[in-house]
Amino acid sequence: MLKRQRTIKSPASIKGIGLHTGGRATITFKPGPVNDGIRFVRVDHPDNLEIPADIDYVIDTTRGTNLARDGVRIHTVEHVLAAVAGLGLDNIRIELDGDEPPICDGSAIPFVNALIEAGIVEQDAPREYLELDNPVLYSERENGLLKELVVMPSDDFHLTYMVDYQKSNLASQHTVLYSLEDEFVTEFAPARTWTFLSDVKALRERGLIKGGSLESAVVIADMDLSDEELDELKDLFGVEDRVVIGENGIVGTQPLRFDNEPCRHKALDLIGDLALLGAPLRAQVFGARSSHAANVELVRRIRGACVKKKPETGNADPSAPAQPVPGPPAPAQPAPAQPAPAQPAPAPEAALDIEDILRILPHRYPFLLIDRVIHMEPGKRVTALKNVTINEPFFAGHFPGHPVMPGVLIVEAMAQAGGLLLLNTIDEPKSKMAYFMGIDHARFRRLVKPGDQIRFELETIRMRMHACKMEGKAYVNDELVAEATLMAMITDRADRADRADRADRADRADQADQETTQ
Repeated sequence: MLKRQRTIKSPASIKGIGLHTGGRATITFKPGPVNDGIRFVRVDHPDNLEIPADIDYVIDTTRGTNLARDGVRIHTVEHVLAAVAGLGLDNIRIELDGDEPPICDGSAIPFVNALIEAGIVEQDAPREYLELDNPVLYSERENGLLKELVVMPSDDFHLTYMVDYQKSNLASQHTVLYSLEDEFVTEFAPARTWTFLSDVKALRERGLIKGGSLESAVVIADMDLSDEELDELKDLFGVEDRVVIGENGIVGTQPLRFDNEPCRHKALDLIGDLALLGAPLRAQVFGARSSHAANVELVRRIRGACVKKKPETGNADPSAPAQPVPGPPAPAQPAPAQPAPAQPAPAPEAALDIEDILRILPHRYPFLLIDRVIHMEPGKRVTALKNVTINEPFFAGHFPGHPVMPGVLIVEAMAQAGGLLLLNTIDEPKSKMAYFMGIDHARFRRLVKPGDQIRFELETIRMRMHACKMEGKAYVNDELVAEATLMAMITDRADRADRADRADRADRADQADQETTQ
């Protein structure tokens, strides 16, 4: 089904003070025309200066994401952008009569509620998505802590996030977002911004968080305070009574909205920063302890790596009028799978069943990763299957709560299929071993999850001096999920030659082959 662009039906406004500037402002959301994107409009400036919500306009990331154009700034846009992106809005004009949106309660839920009340409508243009062919990574170390962000190709948007700052009152936390449509409004939008108590005074001295309060942020007590220091906090937070620290280590009396609220808010910030791409992203995103600076750098790398920006396909009348959407819009549906290269026609029965595989390969549970061979041309090509179930032992520790088959095990399964191809060319395969000497050009195209059946197709590039070079591909439902070039060598099972010697022999074989072809 064709997915259309979305905007709101009528204007909606919120008033309040900005977190860092402390200035009062009114933010008004208004419908945007097709293909206009997300735009901030400074209505307090001549000609209603527009600043697109785009990575090219990011000017600063000090405790927030700040945009600027022609010397005019808008501070702390991430919560507003998270609300817009979380609801799947493509075109919207965000009018602002000050230099910072209201902080409200420190979360995105006030903006979300206003946008839902305004009504969400579809427009007469197909929605476009950004997609990746290869993973994108960013990491940096700050104050001894590693900030990491990884983005993997996927057919939809998913997010896994972790925080661990080695603070006594903030334990290691993680959260997973599977669906913006189903989870964003209730599970992530209400999560409030937060900081450590030890940072509050320094932030005030730097001219930041002028509009912050215990009603607009979660403050985590990461230091012991005397009664005198607690009294000083009254002036810092603008309250009349002595500030108390709850049993949960939170300054003030407000309870957390979620046990892992700090982690959920960091995920919320990342969703807002990813909106600076200018189009919704189809990817699996993994984050740990990232800052706005790290998020923005990741966005720049994604922008450079995206290989296509395409609308959904489907049957729909593009001239049809805009239609209202009852509540939050549905998320993007997966793009149609690209046809895989033609595969050899499988035999009506297994070429090798599990008993045959056990006789040839030395691997056993939990490391035997091939269930069946459906096609075999000895010395030329093989097609093998791996059924991925939730009972796989690696799911217990690999991204708990979001089972994804490790890429290295996909390559290992591919290598085992290659080993079957190689060993099936010789007599007495039980007396031989296939050692893999090299893996080149490994690429992972999409995630493999429980319920998938992986089809491995390997073809011999050359076989020489007991060494074999193979090209392997892995498919799920005819969609390429991984590929690699593998090099292996046959040795006796009793052979104790070390790996260096085997590698040297393999290199000599490779060199001899190159000299022959020159």
